[in-house]
Amino acid sequence: MTNEQLRSPVVSGLQVHRVRHRGFVLIYLAGRFVALTALTVEEHLARGLSGRLPRIVLEAQRVTEMDVTAATMLHVAGQVARDRGGFLRVAAPSAAVSAALRSVSSTAVSVYRSAGDALRLQAGGETGGRR
Repeated sequence: MTNEQLRSPVVSGLQVHRVRHRGFVLIYLAGRFVALTALTVEEHLARGLSGRLPRIVLEAQRVTEMDVTAATMLHVAGQVARDRGGFLRVAAPSAAVSAALRSVSSTAVSVYRSAGDALRLQAGGETGGRR
């Protein structure tokens, strides 16, 4: 399934696992995604954004807490991905993730009900997901 996998150690209650799959970078999060743990996620996002066409899916159903720092970081990463012709999609967001993304009024991150939905490319590029 993958040509690259990286699992980060648990840092202050956050688990991160990154997988490359068919041109996508999938990042799985579990636990607290807050200012204290944001740099761990930033490392994975940076790797995903470094490609020629960044297509990143962040699976967030097991995120228990997310603050405005983390939401802002996703918004900025989404803008960078979009500027480079790609996207950042959040799949299966927990209530905490949905609320945090709404708090920063992110227009650069599309939200999808499931990772499967987020992995399906739309004809004509990024069309946005369902919130």
